[in-house]
Amino acid sequence: MAILREISVNYTFTEIDCDLTGKQMTSPELVYKAFNFLKFEAKEKFIVINLNNQHGIMNYEVMCYK
Repeated sequence: MAILREISVNYTFTEIDCDLTGKQMTSPELVYKAFNFLKFEAKEKFIVINLNNQHGIMNYEVMCYK
């Protein structure tokens, strides 16, 4: 009899207080200042930032660690 392994992924969303949401990102310098805390991370992170049509941060999420 063959054995099949299956991986199931469950996503959960949690609302948190975040100082970044709603900030306008109109220049690369503002993005650098907003995410400057990442330079202290032990591992490299790939982050996706979702902006609204006025360049305000709606949310961001870590996609993977490297």
